[in-house]
Formats: sequence, C-alpha cells, structure tokens
Amino acid sequence: MIKVKSLQQRFVLFLLLPVTGLLLGMGIVGFIYARNSLLTQWREAAILKLQRAAHDVDMRLSRPKEWLQIY
Repeated sequence: MIKVKSLQQRFVLFLLLPVTGLLLGMGIVGFIYARNSLLTQWREAAILKLQRAAHDVDMRLSRPKEWLQIY
C-alpha cells in the first residue's frame, strides 16, 4: 500500500494523475471521433467522384450507341 506523506506526493497522486488520465482519455476519444469523421467524408467523396466519372463515360458512349442503333 502506498503511504502518502509529503505535500508533493499528495499533489501528484490526487491532482496530476487524475488530470493526466482525463486528458489522455479525452485525447484518445477525440482522435477516434476525428478519424471516423474523416474516413466517412473521404468515403463519400470517393463515391461521388466515381459516380461523376461513370456518368462522364456513359455520356461519351451514348453517341456511338445511338449511331449503332440507327444502323
């Protein structure tokens, strides 16, 4: 068992350790939240870019398709 004798030991044990634990915990939670948010935004942006590219390809191929259907 730890015996707290001096004022410096009390300060470290009762104030600095809980504050350090809280800051570390909140930092980890904030990092995970920010990471998930950025991954979601990146995923949505990638899907939109792929949809735009697919639309461009479809529009470019529509004229030759029309010509082939005429003949």
